[in-house]
Parts: sequence; C-alpha cells; structure tokens
Amino acid sequence: MKLTMNGIKNRKPWEMAGIVLPGYDVEAVSEKAKKNRNGCILELAIFFAHLSVVLPMAFWRQG
Repeated sequence: MKLTMNGIKNRKPWEMAGIVLPGYDVEAVSEKAKKNRNGCILELAIFFAHLSVVLPMAFWRQG
C-alpha cells in the first residue's frame, strides 16, 4: 500500500484500511495538469487535501 500512481490503482487494500480514494481517474487529472498547469493544479490540490484528511481519520478510527 503505497501512495503512488501505481499504489492507488489497487483500491482493495485502501478500502480494507477504511480509506476512501477519489472516484475520478487520478492519472487523467495528472496528465491534464501537465498539459494545462494553471487549470489543474487546483484539482490535484483538492485530491491531496482529501488524502490529508482521510488518512489520519482512518488511522484514528483503528485506534
């Protein structure tokens, strides 16, 4: 379970840990960001903000 493009493709370990990954294609957003840096930076920021909230909550729930 690694927080990389390949690591999040396998959703099962993340879901078993209680972590909800975004429903959109992260690789597509990344490619879009590379082509249009001004428009997609916000989308990537939202993704990582989501993870920064969800990951600690999942570990907190596990106790």
